[in-house]
Amino acid sequence: MSNPRLLDPGTVIRDTYTVDRHIASGAFADVYRVRHRYMGMQAMKVLRDGRTEDERVQGLYEAFRLAKIAHPAIVRVYDGNCLEREHGGLPYVTMELVEEGTLKDLEKATGALYVQDLLDACEQLAAALEHAHTQDPPIVHRDMKPTNVLLARRADGRLSVRLADFGLAVPISKELGFASAHGTLIYRSPESLAGMEMPSSDVYSWGLTMYEAATGVNPFVQQLREVRSERALELMKALKDAQKSDIDVPSYYRHAIHPVIDALIMRCLCVEHQMRIPDGAVLHRATRAARDAVEGNPSPAAPVRRALYLCRDPERTDEAISLLSRALKSEREGAPSYIPWISYLRGERDRMRRHAS
Repeated sequence: MSNPRLLDPGTVIRDTYTVDRHIASGAFADVYRVRHRYMGMQAMKVLRDGRTEDERVQGLYEAFRLAKIAHPAIVRVYDGNCLEREHGGLPYVTMELVEEGTLKDLEKATGALYVQDLLDACEQLAAALEHAHTQDPPIVHRDMKPTNVLLARRADGRLSVRLADFGLAVPISKELGFASAHGTLIYRSPESLAGMEMPSSDVYSWGLTMYEAATGVNPFVQQLREVRSERALELMKALKDAQKSDIDVPSYYRHAIHPVIDALIMRCLCVEHQMRIPDGAVLHRATRAARDAVEGNPSPAAPVRRALYLCRDPERTDEAISLLSRALKSEREGAPSYIPWISYLRGERDRMRRHAS
């Protein structure tokens, strides 16, 4: 592990960056706040040692490729290089500096996100995944989790999020349709634990991240705590078992959570990836539809709630559409706000029918 004081304040790197202070240390890197000679403050992530020269070069190539992914909800990568030998010679990447903490910090401070913040985070992160998944070839993040979601507040007080740490991101193999798996264990999808990832794997991690943001609870933590071992294989087995078990919907922990949010998150956490929301584009569409429903009908009547309960299960989508359509006919207010949600459900129904055939 590298020393987080490896780069002391005032250290000048390649006549361009001056280290201001150490910000944080993660599993694979240390992060510093640095001042670019011309462009002001940036973040510099210095990767830890233990990589071969080829791996270092490949990591920098990936950084340059990811620098082309420009999106308001993705932390912008600026540059990549290696430190001088007197500073360790380690690879580094510089990126946009976002200093108001992470989604995990906000969870710790508030217990769970307020409705407006939750909706903003859901939609912006879905838009970030849509942008990555619609690259050619699609890029999977492979490490979506609360600590990789950086926060800022806009002038109007609304939450603004940035998806960070695309250091594990890779393009999907055009031949195979998936990439090799990495990432933080508890946020990994079932297929990731089996050694492969695809856009729907990011959707699973998004669902788990949003579950935690909505409730302050990760549904798998307790099962992993009960494992009396730190061996990776035993932890992975415990997580696989936990993923197959029934988990409580977010509203179990916070009764005020709208049932359409329950449905959206639970559809992302399906064990079988074929039943899950397939990619960032469909997820973004679903989050916009969910926002319309929540804002247009914040307190749905009992018949609508019952119909939305069925929406949690992709296998009951057709039944949910029929019941929801009937329930909304008696709603005096808010019914039009569900039109995008029903449209999303119909699209998913058709997709699953095509897959089944």
